[in-house]
Amino acid sequence: MLAHLAAIAFAAGTMATDGIFRHPIAKPTFEVELLSGLPYNITVPGGDNVAAVPNRGGKVSGAFNGEIIGNLTGALETLLPSDVGEYTRWENDLVFTNANKDRILVSITGTVTYANEALHGFGYATFKTDIPSLQWTNYAMFVVEWLADFYTGSGQAEIFHITTGGRLDGKPIDALLPPGEA
Repeated sequence: MLAHLAAIAFAAGTMATDGIFRHPIAKPTFEVELLSGLPYNITVPGGDNVAAVPNRGGKVSGAFNGEIIGNLTGALETLLPSDVGEYTRWENDLVFTNANKDRILVSITGTVTYANEALHGFGYATFKTDIPSLQWTNYAMFVVEWLADFYTGSGQAEIFHITTGGRLDGKPIDALLPPGEA
């Protein structure tokens, strides 16, 4: 009971202030031009409508320059209930590669809005790679924004590396200091 009251007091105190943190910093890190195939619509148990969309390939530039391996992975989209528009939960795995045969597995999860024969999405990305210069992407935070027009088979995305803007009170964030300096 005491822990519950403490949590409520903390939440109320936080809501009564002007916040704790400055806005996060978003740095453009990757640009993606994705080619996709036609969606295959599937009704699954429970009545959910799911679309499977094959990745046909594409290009990636920025912190890594190369291409997306085509016909290896695809997106799954699940229709979300809404009375005010069309939305899906979008999950996609992409494999980036380059001339050196370096590879990065990128998993993206987000929400897509559909209107005017176009789509727009926001989500987050996680990376898995053993490329020495990009191992930091394995534990960093990334936000993705993407768009596409219907009937084109192509879309554009930008992946932003998100870092803290710091605390409003100017105090350090102990967990982000080098070990032993807190």
